[in-house]
Amino acid sequence: MENTLVDLVRLQRLDRSIAHQRQRIGGLPAEIQEKVDIADELKGKQVSCDTRRKEKLVHASEWEVTVQGHETRLEKLEAQMFTARDAAAIQIAQHESEALRVKVSEAQDVALRLMEEAELIAVKGESYAVSAAEALHEVESFRSQAGEDEIELLGELKVMEARRTEIVGRMGGDAFQRYEKLRVPKKGRPVSRLVEGACEGCGIQLNPTEQGHIRVAKDVRCCSSCERILVDAPLWARGTA
Repeated sequence: MENTLVDLVRLQRLDRSIAHQRQRIGGLPAEIQEKVDIADELKGKQVSCDTRRKEKLVHASEWEVTVQGHETRLEKLEAQMFTARDAAAIQIAQHESEALRVKVSEAQDVALRLMEEAELIAVKGESYAVSAAEALHEVESFRSQAGEDEIELLGELKVMEARRTEIVGRMGGDAFQRYEKLRVPKKGRPVSRLVEGACEGCGIQLNPTEQGHIRVAKDVRCCSSCERILVDAPLWARGTA
């Protein structure tokens, strides 16, 4: 029975290692997807910058058209003032010309500002493009490495599972069934160590008679509180060696 109790400790440690190994294997696709999402986000920011830059340039072009229209009108007004003989007509033309010159200046300022903003957005877009390319390269590199890692992890898992089969095969059926029954409810810790007369799993102090039964190790004993299988410290140490 001592060997069975030691094997129960070994089995619990092994099952936790197997669960961790499966989690690592299962997490590889999620890690790849996380990197893909980062690359996609950077690419999306680049596309957004390109769109905004084009919009700024279109608006700047519209303002330039407005400037050209005003300048064409100014040329006509100047021609009218040159040929006009009526002072009132000349004065009206002068007022309109002054107003148009203000509008031309304002429109030129707006167009210039839009072009400068477009240039800044272009620089930012180029930065995102470089980052996106680097992120995509990292995705491909990680995907390749993950494939190699998965093969290695699966190999290690196969060894662990073979070891588990070996331990279960030499263990008594009753002990294993009790272990399996408790494994899920106890979140992978169905076996607990007896430490200074107390169950390490729940902390309850056992009476001297129960402690004696556990130390003698003639059969499988469980905690009266949490129902975990109890193993005395010396046997626990053998199982975790």
